Amino acid sequence: MTSRFGLVLLLAGLTGLLARSAVGQGDKKPASGKTGRVETDATKSSGQAAATEFVAKVHAELRKHPSVKADIEHTVSIGSQQFRATGRYLNNGSKLRLEYVVKPDQGADGSLIEVCDGKELWSL
Repeated sequence: MTSRFGLVLLLAGLTGLLARSAVGQGDKKPASGKTGRVETDATKSSGQAAATEFVAKVHAELRKHPSVKADIEHTVSIGSQQFRATGRYLNNGSKLRLEYVVKPDQGADGSLIEVCDGKELWSL
């Protein structure tokens, strides 16, 4: 069974987590006029709590479906750098496989394969 809702939640979560870790929610302009990252303990803990809650919701939603299969196409912008990732996500119960090829607009391509047997997660 394919679940677009579960996949959308998963990808939205990954995008949000990547963007928060790369850019931060507490960006402020210092006196020099350049944008710098300023992160307080309150910002960090509220961001971590929101991320943990979101991942728990995604996990609960995915568990409602016996299996999920989806082709993934994802574009992420971090600052001036853009990345395009394509791949496939397969899930059956507690087992999963994620294959990703990442192509930045500058630099070398990369790839990721993650496999989980329900107990151990391997990243290649």
